[in-house]
Amino acid sequence: MNGGGATSVLLRAYPEPQRSQILDFVFRPKFGASVSTMLVEIPGDGNSTQGSMPTHAHYRGDTNFERGYMWWVMTEAKRRNPQLAIDATGWSAPAWVGNIWSQEMADYIIDIRIGHAARLLVDSAQTVAEICYDCGFNTLSNFNRLFRRRKGCSPKEFREDYQKKKVFI
Repeated sequence: MNGGGATSVLLRAYPEPQRSQILDFVFRPKFGASVSTMLVEIPGDGNSTQGSMPTHAHYRGDTNFERGYMWWVMTEAKRRNPQLAIDATGWSAPAWVGNIWSQEMADYIIDIRIGHAARLLVDSAQTVAEICYDCGFNTLSNFNRLFRRRKGCSPKEFREDYQKKKVFI
């Protein structure tokens, strides 16, 4: 959705109603392209002159994945098609990761997926199993193990704890 290359115009910069019409055409089910799967780039600190996006994670533990252009595109796409499958691939890695083929890069991708799962546990009514598969995990047991390792509790406990703390005004 960014066209690649350093000189592309980002869709977010398009005027309305053209921006919404394009997003509808691409992502709305049974309309236009009706895309069912979206593959996005995990931003890194690689050669951005070739169109790759700069990283948003400038240090280890920087896990605010809800910023940047592609997050906006994914949000708009999911708003139009909640059943849309989204996966990610690394074009390069943040500078602090080093080698893209390292365990540190694998851990970074797992952190992204667990962070997204935590967000879905808070913001959606999806089951833990649905969230597991939506976030790119192949087995529920592996998802639960990795979630507990990173968050200190199971996904179910995480959701229940959040709901206890939620305050309505």
